[in-house]
Amino acid sequence: LCTQIILAGAGIPIGLAVLWYSFWPLTFGFGAAITTYSLWHIIRFAQAYIPQRYNPAMAIRLFLGFTARLVLIGIVLFGLMVWLRAPVAPLLAGLTSTVASIALWGLSRFSRKTVKEA
Repeated sequence: LCTQIILAGAGIPIGLAVLWYSFWPLTFGFGAAITTYSLWHIIRFAQAYIPQRYNPAMAIRLFLGFTARLVLIGIVLFGLMVWLRAPVAPLLAGLTSTVASIALWGLSRFSRKTVKEA
């Protein structure tokens, strides 16, 4: 999550700095920020509710929270693509940056376990 926050946090200021040149970096930053927000909520939910016993109230809260987050992200994406005419390619690249961050995190942990020093 730390690398994802750094990526999203760096994407928006860089996008604002080169806004006169291209709207793509800012759109990438928005996509990364959207997925960082969603990933943060998923991790926060997992930390709070996985240790607890299952009950119906937890399932309802999970469903309502997921649905509300999905609607909010849908509204933001709609606004970016329709009202602001943001290019879709960098937005999708920003949205998939979470997958790349998780893959890099997993590879770095795997390499630390397999490499042995003399």
